[in-house]
Formats: sequence, C-alpha cells, structure tokens
Amino acid sequence: MDILTKICVVVLVVLNLLAVPVFLKGILVPENYKFLLEQARQESQATAQDATSAQRAYKNAAEEILTLQKLLQASEAKFLERILALTNQLEAEQLERGDLGATFASINLQMVDMKSNYLRYIDRVELLSDRNSQQGTLIDRLTGESADLDDQIKQKTADYERIELIAKGLREQISELQETIDEQARQIEGMRVGGPGVSMVARTAQPVKADPIINGTLTAVTADNLASINIGSANGVKRGMEMVIMRSSELVGYLRIEEVDLNASAGIIVEKLLTPAQGDKVVTKTSLYR
Repeated sequence: MDILTKICVVVLVVLNLLAVPVFLKGILVPENYKFLLEQARQESQATAQDATSAQRAYKNAAEEILTLQKLLQASEAKFLERILALTNQLEAEQLERGDLGATFASINLQMVDMKSNYLRYIDRVELLSDRNSQQGTLIDRLTGESADLDDQIKQKTADYERIELIAKGLREQISELQETIDEQARQIEGMRVGGPGVSMVARTAQPVKADPIINGTLTAVTADNLASINIGSANGVKRGMEMVIMRSSELVGYLRIEEVDLNASAGIIVEKLLTPAQGDKVVTKTSLYR
C-alpha cells in the first residue's frame, strides 16, 4: 500500500467520524429538526471545509510525495552512478592488484634466481679464494726456489769467474813456459851448431820469474770507482798492476793500480760484478792459482 492510498483512507475515516455524530443526533432527537438541519448544514459545511482542507493537504502531500519521489529517483540515480563508479574502481583496483600480484610473483622469482646466483657466486669466490691461496703458496715456494737458484747462479758465476781467472793465469804460464821451451830449444840448437866452444851461460835456461804473491785490503771506496788499499811498493805493488777484489769466495771486481806509495796504493775499479766495499780483500792474479 503506497502513501496516497494511506492518505485517502485517513481522510475517509475522518469524514466518517465527523458524519456519524450528526447522523446519530438526527435519529435520536427528531424535534427541532430545522435547528438540527441547520446545525447539520453547518457541520456539513465545516466537514466540507475540513474535506477541502484535507484534499488540499492530500494534494500538498501528493505533491510533496512526488517531489520526494523525484529526489529519491535523483538520489537513486546518483547512488547508482556512484555505485557503478565504485564498482568500476573496484574492478580496476582488482585488475591492478592482479597485475601487482603477477609483478610480485615475478619479483619473487627474480629474487629466488638472484639468491641462487648469489649462492653460486659465494661458492665460486670461495673456490677462487682456495685456488688463490694454493697459488700463493706455490708462488711463495717458487719464489724461494728462484731465490735459491739466483744464489746458486751467483755462486756458479763467481766460481766460473774464478775458474776463468785460473785458466787465464794457466794460459799465461803455459805461454811463458812455451817461450822458455822455445828459448831453451834455440839455445840447444845453438850449442849443437856452435859446438863445445859455446859458453855455459848460453846453455843455461833462464828461470821463469813468477809474480810475487800480494794480499791486501780495501781501505776506502768512492762513488766514482776509486779505491785505496793498505799495501804499497814495500809489498811489491807496482803501477799498472791489476789486482782482483774478493769477498770471501765471491769475485767482486778488478782494481788497476794507478798510484803507489811505500805502504799504500790507489787505483781505479775497472770492472765490478758486485759493489766493492771497505774491508774487501785484494790479491794478485797469480795468488789465485797457488
């Protein structure tokens, strides 16, 4: 039942309530009917006015109801539009959430791959670290062996130089001996050709005079390869003599004597294998072979 029907029912009920007392009064009190008729007319007019007022009120209520219905329809349309917009927004958000869900899933997969790659990288780094450690140990061992080989090479080089000096001295001695032999051969040939009259002096071979054995020590060494020693002419040192500089069993270099005093001499270091220093020994070449 709508509101208009309800209003009509209310108006009819009011009219009935107003008409019933008049009807009852006319039945119960027949006298003074004119008065009663007039009163009924007045009451009927009042009732008609009330009915008019009720109709006017009904019309106003109907108009108000129509206005309310229009407002309701407009509000309903707005609500429907709003609901539709919210529904679309919700669907869009659901789609976006779906995309975000897919994105999150992809990111999770990427994170899993990155973690796996990171673990593999850590394993690789540890493996390389172990290899580097092993290689470092090997390098240290090879470095030590290389240092030992360098020392051996230096020692062998010094030995070679010493042997070369000895060989050179021996070659010089052989050459001198060969000259002596040739001289003796010439003397013998002269004796054979000259006969018994040849002097005994001519027959006698001159002995080979060996260089004296001279040992000394470096007393000073300058930056321009000048050096002084603690032996001089009193020990047999002569100008132009070439001496060997030794440090223990290592060959250091060669010293050519330029200035000679009685108990000291000075010269130039003409060749050096090591850096000469104060305290190194100096010897004549021939002393190396004895």
